[in-house]
Amino acid sequence: MSNTTLIAPPDININGETLPESITVVLSDFEYLRITDSTMIPKPTPIIEIAEEIISTPEAITVISGLPKAGKTALLSILIAGAILIQGILIDGLDLVKVLLNQFKKAVIHFETEQAPWKQQANQHTILKRAGLEKCPDYFLSYNIRKLSVEELQETVTAICQAAAEKHNGIHSIFIDGIADFIKDPNDPGASFDIVKYFESIAQEYFCSVIVVVHTNPGSDKERGHLGSQMQRKAEGILTVKKEGNVSYLDPKFLRHASDNIPKIQFRYDYEKGYHTQCQETNPQDKKVIEKHNQLTTLCTKLFSGQRAYKWGEAIDAVIKETALGRNSAINKFKEMKAHDLIVQGEDKNWRGLEV
Repeated sequence: MSNTTLIAPPDININGETLPESITVVLSDFEYLRITDSTMIPKPTPIIEIAEEIISTPEAITVISGLPKAGKTALLSILIAGAILIQGILIDGLDLVKVLLNQFKKAVIHFETEQAPWKQQANQHTILKRAGLEKCPDYFLSYNIRKLSVEELQETVTAICQAAAEKHNGIHSIFIDGIADFIKDPNDPGASFDIVKYFESIAQEYFCSVIVVVHTNPGSDKERGHLGSQMQRKAEGILTVKKEGNVSYLDPKFLRHASDNIPKIQFRYDYEKGYHTQCQETNPQDKKVIEKHNQLTTLCTKLFSGQRAYKWGEAIDAVIKETALGRNSAINKFKEMKAHDLIVQGEDKNWRGLEV
């Protein structure tokens, strides 16, 4: 690409600095910021999924909001347990909620700004129990920073993230409970912009997902102040936790990569186990979504078990044989399996089941 030279006029302002007339700006200097149709950008692996829908990816902020005592910390604990899991299945997790396995033991960092240390430690015991761990692994770094001043918080987070990334060869995810304590006034637009930008830059620098917790306003679903408004503009997704009686549930609010087909996921405190567990779905529409996914998974297992693979036409014929559907309906069924990421096409152009 040829370089285009721009001569800055006397009072031009770039990055907060006034450039003298003699300064030359070369367009190619900004090529690292440019995106074209041929720019090589790998598709990110989702950090959090719900019902096969993408909720959180690296380099982005995801928000968990809700009123006090709604169940935000319970949800955060379940997600952290999934993040420190290196193999196996989460104990008492939430159906359809999936966290990327941390098979390389990258750092999982948790910053607590609200709970007392003893309460944080009690929550940590439930996190380890869900992950099937007896002791806290060295890559799980949970810090109580509520005694720090607002001025100390960012500096501390920056230093910990840098040291953790160096020691553990990267960061899997960062959990902030809660972000409002990083500024003095959530209604300050300047401070709100700066703190959201800060955590966005942390997510980008370490190619990880940053999950933050914030309260909603009393009697409203709106996240607090200008801080909430800024997160609505910048977050990859917002999951609101609501509570009816003794039952909490997820209400996907703003999701940039997901559809509206996410069912209501309910959970309540189990006094025998000492933490929240999922409870029975009651919404008929939600049950329908889950049942449809289960039916597709069962069909996929029948068709592709034993390492079987098909060309496209062969796959359609196999669907017809298994289900007795007409050809058009079988094609639609194949498309549904593909949309739910149950099948994938290999380099040999054959289709295989991901669940096999």
